[in-house]
Amino acid sequence: SEAVSLERNLSLMGTYVHIAVTAPTRERAAVASERIVKELEAADAELSTWKSESPLSRINKLKTGSSYKVSPQMAADLSEALKCQQSTEGYFNPLLGKLIAVWKLRTSKPVIDPPAAEVKQALRPRNESAFIIDRHEVTRRVDGSDWEEGGFGKGAALDRALVAVTESDVRVVINLGGQLAVSPGRPLRTALGTVAL
Repeated sequence: SEAVSLERNLSLMGTYVHIAVTAPTRERAAVASERIVKELEAADAELSTWKSESPLSRINKLKTGSSYKVSPQMAADLSEALKCQQSTEGYFNPLLGKLIAVWKLRTSKPVIDPPAAEVKQALRPRNESAFIIDRHEVTRRVDGSDWEEGGFGKGAALDRALVAVTESDVRVVINLGGQLAVSPGRPLRTALGTVAL
């Protein structure tokens, strides 16, 4: 029988999400799309610093030497972000939270010219050794570095979503605010166009 396509549009992580799933039956497509949504929601709940009580926001509030329990998946996401920082020699940096705060980029009125002393303080070296991450907790080693998920949060969410759909006969394309994730396989025709896999 012909494969069935199912598409969903929703709002998540502060942007739009378009999910296209092709599977042998509508039921299997619906189950796969539901797994994708749950993974995207879980990543948003854990990694968003827009939510003051999210695990990542709580980690940013830690005092030096304090720890916060996290899921193994969140620990893996944060570790991967720090690996990217190392491999780019700091050109990618997930620890820009203090700088974002100085410029008030998350408010309706960002600062045009913040005090030089605050900028200098926020620009202090932010390296991967500021936090210790193991499978079950994150520990703050030094003050001055806060997480900012803007550069890695959506990518981590997309990675989680693709891992949730493992069936070889189920094809997935996810557009999360312009960032695409595509499962391997043959070409998939969606509202996004035909994606060659």
